[in-house]
Amino acid sequence: MNIPDKYKVDNLFLLIGENPLPNYVAARTLLKEGGTVYLVFPSYEHIIYRKDLLEGVDGLKPFNVKCQPVDLGKHESNAREIYDRIQDSIREDAQEGKVGLNYTGGTKAMAVHAYRAIQELKPDAYFSYLDPRRLKMWINEGDREPISYNVPIQLSLEQLFNLHGTYWLIHHPPRTEPYLLDLAKKIAELHTDTVSEENWKKIRQALREGNHLEDSHTDFKKVLNQYVNFSGDSPQITSKARKAGLTDWKSFRDLFTGEGYWLENYTLAKVKEISKKIGIKYENSMMSFRVVDDKRKAKTKNQKASKFELDLAFIRGYQLFAISCTVSPNKDVCKNKLFEAYLRARELGGDEARVALVCCYANPEKIEQDMAKFGIRDSKIKVFGREHLANLAEEIADWVKKLDREANRK
Repeated sequence: MNIPDKYKVDNLFLLIGENPLPNYVAARTLLKEGGTVYLVFPSYEHIIYRKDLLEGVDGLKPFNVKCQPVDLGKHESNAREIYDRIQDSIREDAQEGKVGLNYTGGTKAMAVHAYRAIQELKPDAYFSYLDPRRLKMWINEGDREPISYNVPIQLSLEQLFNLHGTYWLIHHPPRTEPYLLDLAKKIAELHTDTVSEENWKKIRQALREGNHLEDSHTDFKKVLNQYVNFSGDSPQITSKARKAGLTDWKSFRDLFTGEGYWLENYTLAKVKEISKKIGIKYENSMMSFRVVDDKRKAKTKNQKASKFELDLAFIRGYQLFAISCTVSPNKDVCKNKLFEAYLRARELGGDEARVALVCCYANPEKIEQDMAKFGIRDSKIKVFGREHLANLAEEIADWVKKLDREANRK
């Protein structure tokens, strides 16, 4: 059941912390049209930055949400200061209309004493919490038992990135459509065991050097010849390859012989296959993110200027799924890729984010076990290894379904 309109308030207090996403979701779903959000924040530079993002053009401003600051100074743990400043805000600005508090963000002390301050002056206030595990909004009304509701909001990937002050390179945007799926599928087939992988190494070396393939690679050549013409002095891509978005032989070679690009491509195609099944919009899955932390830098044509890169991501509602890809069979390389993606996903998507690694390692469960030693366990992360490549679409779908079952567990 979605959040009933009766719980939308005129004055919504939000506690600002490290991640603006929960507050954004609360404001978009719990505030009446024309209402005011009160941004309760301690005066630390990084928190002020998060507050400014939330109320700015990449946050709530496009929705004409009025924002009122409640500055706690450096008193985020001081019970009296929190209590007094919130009560002052109510007396001065929020006497009229319904009041609510969403206490997902901020410190524990901010949550406890904001709750106390509001309840004393507004005993009929609504109190809410965005549950990152169940992806539900819990709402408290007086002495009644809290009730959880679905959260009816859909963000785009770009909205999520921008909300956190991260921006895609305009001249190197993420790609929504995979390249040459049939070729990527053939390469994936050559990674299902060590013998076929040795054959791929020979093919890859020949392609890197622009040489013809051996006759023994008949099946692969049939697909390859649709996109590359080897009859001249140097390889040339065909019109079919150009229609798919490739510009020249170098772009083809780099994409399909580079470290992992073909795997990103293949994985995106598999996510696209199951879009409806896992409840995501087709356009809300992309690959090859190059990201900067300053909007002014987004105009650069130098893709090496990016602050970080993310292989692949999709978003369902407001929940981010980040997927890292590597063709390396080395466990340490795989772990590093997964851990980096986990940190980026948490930074952008908060506790709600989920992370996967698609790799060619033969024992993916071992990587999951190693990550558990760092406290990263359960279905928040998933590793798909060599054994999963042939049926990757269904493997990803099963993982998402498992997450849904866990979220809906009583």
